[in-house]
Amino acid sequence: MTVRLHHHQHSFSIRFTAIDFANTHNRRFTWMLDGIDRDFNVPAYETTANYTNMQPGDYTFRLRYIDTNNAILDERTLLITVQPPFWHTVWARMLEVLLVMAIATGIYFTAKRRIHKKQVQERIDFFLRMAHDIRNPLTLIKAPLYELKQMPETTQHGEYLFDTIARNLDKLTGVFNRLLDYKRELDEVRDTDHQPIETIEATEPTAAIESETDGANYTALMVESNEELCNFLTLALKANIKMAVSRNPDEAWLEIQTLHPDVIITDLFMPALSGVGLLEKIKNTFETSHIPVIMLSAATDRQLKLRTISSGADAYIEKPFEVAELKIRIENILNNRRLLRRKFIGTNIHEIDTENTLDAQFIRQATEIVAQNLTNRRFSVSDFSQAMGISRSLLYNKFNTLTGHTPKDYIKLMRMKKAIALFRENRYTINEVSYMVGFEEAPYFSTCFRKIYGKTPTKFIEDELTGN
Repeated sequence: MTVRLHHHQHSFSIRFTAIDFANTHNRRFTWMLDGIDRDFNVPAYETTANYTNMQPGDYTFRLRYIDTNNAILDERTLLITVQPPFWHTVWARMLEVLLVMAIATGIYFTAKRRIHKKQVQERIDFFLRMAHDIRNPLTLIKAPLYELKQMPETTQHGEYLFDTIARNLDKLTGVFNRLLDYKRELDEVRDTDHQPIETIEATEPTAAIESETDGANYTALMVESNEELCNFLTLALKANIKMAVSRNPDEAWLEIQTLHPDVIITDLFMPALSGVGLLEKIKNTFETSHIPVIMLSAATDRQLKLRTISSGADAYIEKPFEVAELKIRIENILNNRRLLRRKFIGTNIHEIDTENTLDAQFIRQATEIVAQNLTNRRFSVSDFSQAMGISRSLLYNKFNTLTGHTPKDYIKLMRMKKAIALFRENRYTINEVSYMVGFEEAPYFSTCFRKIYGKTPTKFIEDELTGN
């Protein structure tokens, strides 16, 4: 007979009795449990055997029924099995082994993937560095070449030589672009959210320099670690733009605080802080968010280009490029400011399109403050900057960039727009309107009105409002 006990039934009692119709008061029991008791116990009249804290395993309980002479009258055995808990079973051990093997296998393949990913990333970084190192010389070949081609003294033979060089330069660029296709295959094995590591060997930073030019109304900051490319672009652009130079983004950020450039031209791959890092810092800082940024890049990676544009870049130019293209991009940005100035005369400031949140908040706040002070004849630029909570120089720079007007001119312009609105009501004289929009003298009001709209208030009313 076999009794099976669960692992938590490790303490138990065995009761027994003898079926004997003879005189039994002198007859006793003796027993032992194999593996626990060394021998049978002393014969006793007890009919219960107790065992506690039994380990899982198989046991044999032996019971003898004896008389007064210790002669064995009967003997019985009972097989007892205390089953182990599941985690001590053979199946559990097998599962543990399999689990350990699975974990070890997982660790092995994870480490293998990481090593492979690191190797892939190192290759990608190599190609990015190569792209930067190759495209800069290509730019320095292509850009001066087209500059030379525009010179009037070029002969027909010279034109032929220029065309031959340009044609083969384009072929070299094409070969290089196909080389980058391998980099794109490598990109496919990366996590799609992982961006290329933008690392370029740092060049020794030098102090920012500024070129002297005649008639340059705008200032551009060039941020470029390649000294030769930087010098060439500075030379090519300085005829129309006042140029300043920084060799790395950290130096450029300090220069921006004091220079307040009209446009920033920066390389994408720079030592320390990357070009994208500098771009995001500019666009996310209230004092600099209005400054246009042109990004130069040796990379042709589409995701990187989209990230750069989404970070606020106003233009993205791939190397190699012609200087004419860079000039056009700069001129377009500066021309847009001039167009904005003319457009603003007939536009409410809150209607100006800006994708930068900080600039939009600035415009809304400025609109509210000036609107509240249109009738205040003593409202000055100092009052304006104090109400905005910024310095007069920062107020000037942001207004000039976003609207094309100085804060002082903007206040006058807003007063003129309010005056036109009052003229449309056809209820007030010109003198009354001039006073209502903050002018103490009507002649000065008429002079300012004429400068903006090209005609006197009287003529404007006759031409634009009579009969409306």
